[in-house]
Amino acid sequence: MNDRLRDKVIVVTGAASGIGRAIGTRCVAEGSYVLFTDRDAAGAAQAAAQSGGGDRAASLVCDVHDRAQVDTAIAAAVDRWGRLDGVAANAGGSGGRNRNLIDVPEDEWLDILDLNLSGTFRTLQAAARVMIVQGTGGALMATGSSTGIRPMIGRYAYLSAKAGVHQLVRALALELGPHGIRVNSLVPGVTDTPAVRRYPGHAERSAAASPLNALIPPEDLGALGAYLLSDEARHMTGSIVTLDAGRTVA
Repeated sequence: MNDRLRDKVIVVTGAASGIGRAIGTRCVAEGSYVLFTDRDAAGAAQAAAQSGGGDRAASLVCDVHDRAQVDTAIAAAVDRWGRLDGVAANAGGSGGRNRNLIDVPEDEWLDILDLNLSGTFRTLQAAARVMIVQGTGGALMATGSSTGIRPMIGRYAYLSAKAGVHQLVRALALELGPHGIRVNSLVPGVTDTPAVRRYPGHAERSAAASPLNALIPPEDLGALGAYLLSDEARHMTGSIVTLDAGRTVA
């Protein structure tokens, strides 16, 4: 394992499990200080404790629906370690159900949009405010989705929100570039997470629909996320980076 993130301070949302946990754990392994945040406080604490980072890893409850909790999480990382170098806005979720258009309840639509798109906006905005004042640049990353590029029937709020995340990333790259702040999107395919495994047969059917006939290991996405947050990606911004076993070209 290299040390390309040595001494960088990074906040990861949605870090209790799955992709977020893998990103946080990989960042710790590459030498950074990481604040694991999630609305599942116990899960975030466990992820931090098991990351191997010792006092370089901490956790905090953060529901990205709540502006105050997002602001508190960003401030907590700065208070603890003195600065902010990177943020992975990973918190999100699909709602777990396919619905026909005419059956989508408006409150479900609004909740999923708020979690995935507005929650990402809140996180990136709070981080950018700190980084602009610091004046030393930084790296922002948002987790998108292959469904935001290649749609599917039934999860209209989720795929609409993730397509919005991709465009938000592009626009923020334009605005924040002069401040030395890079903004990119990590776009997973179907990933082997507890959320995916919750529905019997879904993982296997989804894998079979991709050219590589594979589920994505969270650790692979963790490695790519750490790269995007590192100085090795210093000339990457506004990029929508897929790691999806080819789902978006199938």
